[in-house]
Amino acid sequence: MDFPMRIRTVRHRFVALALLAGLAAVAGCDRGPELAVVTGTVTLNGVALDEIRVEFMPDPEKGNVAATSTAETDAEGKFTLTWPGTGKPGAAVGWHRVVLWDYKSINSRDNPMAPRISDQFNVASKTPIRQEVKSGEQSIELKLETYQ
Repeated sequence: MDFPMRIRTVRHRFVALALLAGLAAVAGCDRGPELAVVTGTVTLNGVALDEIRVEFMPDPEKGNVAATSTAETDAEGKFTLTWPGTGKPGAAVGWHRVVLWDYKSINSRDNPMAPRISDQFNVASKTPIRQEVKSGEQSIELKLETYQ
């Protein structure tokens, strides 16, 4: 084999190896956590709550360190969690602490109203609601009771 032919063969091998390495990197790259579509309702004593911000905060104590998915309830208390930054439906599979904010009372500056839900739901470390998100689609009912 003459010298120019050997260079061409080495180049072809190098290009082939580079392409294979690139494909392997793309195939094995981390695209984030597994996501599941989560819908649900929020009720207080059986009555649907509108304008409730719902946050599914991954629970690091249970090994879940993904991002927080959020939603806001509609007039019927229904919500669909969305993955941050994308607007696409989804929450990371695993355990979450569920944080709730009463946007209706927070945004009632002209006609102030008392919060409809306890402040304990506003803090991830205090919320009593823990929820596991499993693969696939699921519907979750968050049934709250009146607090004293």
